[in-house]
Amino acid sequence: MFAGINTAFQIVWFWRFTSHNINYDAISYIGIARHLLRGETLDSLNGYWSPLVSWYIAAASSFSTNLTLLGRLITIGSFLLCLPILYFLTFRLWHSSLLAAIAVLWFTTARAVVAFSVYFIGADFLLTAFVLLYFVLLLRCLRQPSGWNWFSLGLPHGAAFLTKAIAMPWLAVSTLVAGFLIGRCNLRKSFIYVCAGIAVPLLVWFSWGMVLHSKYRIFTAGYQSKWNLLDQTVREEADRNSSNLLVLRDTSRSSDSYMVVDNMFPGSPLWFTRLKWASVIRLISSKERQNLPKALKEVTILLTPGGLLAIILALLTTRTRRQQPEAQLTRIMFLEAVVLVIAYCMLVLDARYVLPLAPLLMAAGVPFVIPTQMQSLAVRFPQLRMIAAALLVLRRL
Repeated sequence: MFAGINTAFQIVWFWRFTSHNINYDAISYIGIARHLLRGETLDSLNGYWSPLVSWYIAAASSFSTNLTLLGRLITIGSFLLCLPILYFLTFRLWHSSLLAAIAVLWFTTARAVVAFSVYFIGADFLLTAFVLLYFVLLLRCLRQPSGWNWFSLGLPHGAAFLTKAIAMPWLAVSTLVAGFLIGRCNLRKSFIYVCAGIAVPLLVWFSWGMVLHSKYRIFTAGYQSKWNLLDQTVREEADRNSSNLLVLRDTSRSSDSYMVVDNMFPGSPLWFTRLKWASVIRLISSKERQNLPKALKEVTILLTPGGLLAIILALLTTRTRRQQPEAQLTRIMFLEAVVLVIAYCMLVLDARYVLPLAPLLMAAGVPFVIPTQMQSLAVRFPQLRMIAAALLVLRRL
């Protein structure tokens, strides 16, 4: 109830001030939707922007011609969808409706989370919803391993890839690790489960790559990684080589009439530029040193110091129950948090990129901010649990 009241109040409050604003990502998502509505299918294809948000905006256009409004409502709806899935994941993990409700309350009171769903039109909350659903199904796979359960695990994985391309390799790590954990004594069964879990995502990835091939004439399922790993001087040189201008920059090919950005447009010399791995390694190392402290700061702000302590305690308790599905899922969640932070830090970091991690870690760590509840669960570290709860409450005040 408190989570609902808080969410409704913040949405109404921030709507008054930001409902007519538009952000950089939204321009491209809405532009792609406009291409779809005009029947310009080839122009709607883009190797940088994943298509699912634009598809939803175009599908909802029968209700309104204001695509900016629709994009905002879809973003808010994606955030609201995260709440019941987070509740269900926490309930399935800890078998406690109280902990599930507190996890939802924790997420809705995290700094600027609700406000972000109102003033920023993007794919982050839609990705978060699919990631939460993925881990709900992954918990089922760990508890009840079967070919069908593992196959269904790939459905939210494939949808997450169409929402943001980084979901493909990121969630694949979870599938591989979970398959190994559940079939350590039977590698054949482990291999079958992993193949079933990765079948749908691979099909979606390959299909989208073939669709993009029709525009770029090169097989690609997205060029975000290559674009971010290219040296800035290489990008500038490619701009000069693809334009007759000596001073100004020609954006006529990298941005269309709807201002959809496509930096590696069809025929761009960057498609044929090979990455110099020595330079890439230096670039990654430099970005990691620069971005990791920022990422840790953003995670600390979002989860609070007490929340981080609770998550660390949740991870420590898995050492005494390694074979339990709950412990395995907690370790996988923590591993995925580390993988995503490192992956984004080596490319480009924005505070919103840690959003998918927040509800996962909250679901894993929420029992450790409720000391009396955790006493009934017979876990250790009662003094540290009290500290975690106090830090979480003081941060909220």
